[in-house]
Amino acid sequence: MGKQLEVRREMKLAASAAKVWALASDFGGIGKWVDVIDTVTITHGGHNAPGTVRHLALKGGGTLDEELMAVDAARRHFRYRIVAGVLPVADYVSDFTVAESGPGASTVTWVGRFKAAGVDDATAEGAIGGVYDGGLAGLKAATGG
Repeated sequence: MGKQLEVRREMKLAASAAKVWALASDFGGIGKWVDVIDTVTITHGGHNAPGTVRHLALKGGGTLDEELMAVDAARRHFRYRIVAGVLPVADYVSDFTVAESGPGASTVTWVGRFKAAGVDDATAEGAIGGVYDGGLAGLKAATGG
């Protein structure tokens, strides 16, 4: 496998950080705002606790298993990793943060670090970037932001 890659996306929303965090931090609720997800099943652990594993069935076929590694509600931050799945990446770890950016406004930052698996770096970065772009657009729509 190759070098460590990073994809970072940031989006400002016209919705409070509390409102965005309430939706985005629900580890089992990602299907409410990421439209490529068909179903989400918690397969291990408790709701929103480190060690929780979610199984995502994707609308276009394929699955992902992701483990929640850490949650800091005070900082509105969580970290998760991909355990198994169809994305062309290895050693994937992601940080997701929601910050206040003015009255009734917030900024979401989604950063993934990984290595390409079976594809070139640009293809792996494009796959993750596409997930993030679609997810943030869905989060914006779901929060009215």
